[in-house]
Order: sequence, then C-alpha cells, then structure tokens
Amino acid sequence: MRNKGYIGSFKRRTGEAMDGCAIFWKENLFCLLEGESIEFKGFGLRDNVAQLFVFEVELMMLKEVAMHLLLHFLLTAGKIPVVS
Repeated sequence: MRNKGYIGSFKRRTGEAMDGCAIFWKENLFCLLEGESIEFKGFGLRDNVAQLFVFEVELMMLKEVAMHLLLHFLLTAGKIPVVS
C-alpha cells in the first residue's frame, strides 16, 4: 500500500490471536498529529485492542483532489465539450 501513498499502523491483539487492529491513511491528505493504542486486557477485559488517532486534513491537497474528481466526472458525463 506504500506504493499507492498510504501509511498505516497495526496493533496485534494480546493473547494468542494473530489478528489485531489496523488503520491506513493517505499520507498526502492527512497529517498524523497523535496516536494511541489501547489494550483492553489491562482493564480486565478480553484480548481486544483499539487505536485512536487524531489527524489534520491537508486542505490544499484535498481541494486539488476534489477538483480533479469533479472535472473527471463532468468530462465523462459529457457536460464539458472536449474540443480536438
């Protein structure tokens, strides 16, 4: 996924389970401000885990992506004439 511009975080469950909790985000659209992992076993609960993240949205890049998608939609829907 890295070659597509995504980065992520994985937290394996406690105990013998091999699964866990993962989150991925587009590095050029979101800036990670803070992240925290929680192991529920530490609270006397099952072997579950959670991840909490706070992101800042990169608005300029998001605007560029939105404009590109809108233009693509309008071109493919035939709303903008293409002159050749």
